Amino acid sequence: MQQSLIIITLAYSWLTFSGEEIKRKGISEYLVRPKEKGRSDKRYSDFSIGFNGLNFLQGVSVFEEQWQELTSLFPQKSRYYCQGMRAIMHIQ
Repeated sequence: MQQSLIIITLAYSWLTFSGEEIKRKGISEYLVRPKEKGRSDKRYSDFSIGFNGLNFLQGVSVFEEQWQELTSLFPQKSRYYCQGMRAIMHIQ
C-alpha cells in the first residue's frame, strides 16, 4: 500500500513539474485550450498540462509517418508542422 502511494506521489509530482516547465516555456497552447477573455479561474492545472504533454509526445511517435505524409500533400501547411515540431522539442 505504501509503495503504491509513493509511486503515485512521484508520478503526480513529476507531471506537475513538467506542466510548470511547459507553461514557463510558453508552449502550453499546443496542449490545452487557451484561457478565455473574462475568465478569472485557470482552466488547467500544472498537472493537467504535464499529463497532456506526456500524451502528446506518445501521439507524436505513433503518428509521425502520417504527419510527414500530410505535410508532403499540403506543403503550404509546412510552417505549422515546423511550429509543432519545435514545440515537441521543447517538451521533450
